[in-house]
Amino acid sequence: MGLIIRSSAIHAAGCYTTTAVRKGTRVAEYTGPRLSKDEADSANEESPITYLFGLGDGSIVIDGHCMAMFINHSCDPNSFFDTSTLQFIALKQIDDAGHLNRSIVADVVKPPGRRTRRRVGRGS
Repeated sequence: MGLIIRSSAIHAAGCYTTTAVRKGTRVAEYTGPRLSKDEADSANEESPITYLFGLGDGSIVIDGHCMAMFINHSCDPNSFFDTSTLQFIALKQIDDAGHLNRSIVADVVKPPGRRTRRRVGRGS
């Protein structure tokens, strides 16, 4: 399975599959280096764009500048984010050239089909 980035009606750019994807398949992953906040600040001091993803209590971050950063939010998600593995997993069959998207609420670690949600933002 391959991924491409192209224009998206949801957001300026989105992540799309190049082939059909089965339910339960890993579709993307945050794989950047794990850094302390201070290390990340130093490493990105001159960068015009950063995409840092906080882990746990936020004291460690991942440089998330990769394909996964283009997976947009949706009210009808086709993938979920597993916080223990930092992977996006297909919730259902995704068609060839399917636009990858995830839930608007944070996904908590559970296998596909047994997912628990925790609300984020808006005063929580």
